[in-house]
Amino acid sequence: MDVEGSGDGSGMTLWNNCLVWVCCSRPEVSDMARANRFLRTLRGRHPQGIGFFLVITDRSPIPVSEARQKGVDMLREHADAFQTMTTVIEGRGFRAAATRASISGIGLATGRRLRLHIHATVDDGVRSAYDHLRDLDDRPWSDFETLGAVVAQTQVEAAQAASPVQMARDA
Repeated sequence: MDVEGSGDGSGMTLWNNCLVWVCCSRPEVSDMARANRFLRTLRGRHPQGIGFFLVITDRSPIPVSEARQKGVDMLREHADAFQTMTTVIEGRGFRAAATRASISGIGLATGRRLRLHIHATVDDGVRSAYDHLRDLDDRPWSDFETLGAVVAQTQVEAAQAASPVQMARDA
């Protein structure tokens, strides 16, 4: 599995018909552009539908307005292809609530129906994504634990790429 990191704690990888993105720091415009490239690749490979599995760690602040707008544009472009957009928002309290509101707002701003599923744990998100994606790909998914392992590995590699300076700046 190849995880493409940005050096700031974000890691993305393609797995079957799903983009897995673990975000450990503030999403930037460049992150949105990278995710958009991955989603275009997936759509070409899987015209029957794709998934987007996003993990927002408790260290990841809400994106600035320009990056949020790029996120809206990206989701608008791919909304008809998503069989699920599974988002895991780690943490509790105000930051997690604000992140949930931001994600929901971005979804509404697309003006399209998104199959958006928000969860508090990776395990719940993996079960949801598996339920929505397992029948789309001609390669069978043996069980949801495989996707869980992909998410866990992406999370480890993204966390290792996070620089202490970047994390302190985002805090």
